[in-house]
Amino acid sequence: MVKDSHKEYIGNFDILRIIAATIIVFHHYQQITSLKFDVGINFYGGSFYLGYLVELFFVISGFLTEHTFHETNDFKSWIIGKLKRYYPYAVIAGLFTLIVVLVYYLLTGLPLLNCPYDIQTVITSLTLTHSGYILEFTPGVNNPTWYLCILTICFIIYFAIKKLSKISFFDKFGFSLLAILISLPMYYLVTHGVSFIPFFRLSNVRGYGSFFIGCIICRLWKAYSLKILVIIDIILFSLSFAGFAVFGFSKWYILTYLFFPAIVFAALLVPQIDLKLIKTAGAISFEVYIWHVPLYCLFDTIFAALKISIIHSFITMILFCFFVWVIATGLYYFVECPLSKKLNRSIQKHKKVDQAET
Repeated sequence: MVKDSHKEYIGNFDILRIIAATIIVFHHYQQITSLKFDVGINFYGGSFYLGYLVELFFVISGFLTEHTFHETNDFKSWIIGKLKRYYPYAVIAGLFTLIVVLVYYLLTGLPLLNCPYDIQTVITSLTLTHSGYILEFTPGVNNPTWYLCILTICFIIYFAIKKLSKISFFDKFGFSLLAILISLPMYYLVTHGVSFIPFFRLSNVRGYGSFFIGCIICRLWKAYSLKILVIIDIILFSLSFAGFAVFGFSKWYILTYLFFPAIVFAALLVPQIDLKLIKTAGAISFEVYIWHVPLYCLFDTIFAALKISIIHSFITMILFCFFVWVIATGLYYFVECPLSKKLNRSIQKHKKVDQAET
């Protein structure tokens, strides 16, 4: 394989996104329904805590952020470009969830998914500030969007690092490494009762460590030869499996600092799958992630209205995931793509106005 460290699209990352999004749907289905399998893989409550797959999303996001960043970017246009990729669709999913939950309550008199649905939770959920900011309002209306709350903070910190690195003795690598080193002791503290520090809660720490590991992986990818990268990946996998053998499969620090980076390196080192189908499915996996909980609420509400009792099983889990992917595909083509075009036109129009005024 010939390494192309300048190519912006990395097809194998879409493979990882597709797999991770599907597994997270299984994970939350078992969590919400309290479904347990006596034989086979338990995606929730098993020996491997698959909820940490969100960290893999953070690693990929950190890598791609570093990979595509240009020093000439100004903060306003750069952060708007980031937010427009997920904020409108997360808000739509949140509003949809609120409507469905209200209908469910009117039908049954019961709350859905144990969310408080008070005014603070609703407002912070719709502004993607319910997790990781000064105050915590979790679970949110559409709780998987905690990832987007922390991702936004990571983007802001990342841009600040880029600017500070120009005037500080620390280079970009040093600042990223510092963020990672801080996150490990902070993870220990917040999991042992120290959870009152704004911007350093559990969700923050999970995001900071993995996002900036992705940044460092990108810098290593651009700086070193293929041979050295293969050696690094072998070391990471070796340490991962040694850690699994000693500590089990659900230690956050092993997954975040060793195993997921090893997987990302492996995705970079093997030949890239560059197919339109995979690229589209990778884009749809975002819809799968932010819509799978709202869609579960919808199905629960429909069954409640029809007075149908569902016996949850492996088959119903597979069927639910299938329908989530089908509906997510429709949302991608008929909501996300048209809305993205309108947003891009609006942003370009405002840019031209700003340029004309200056």
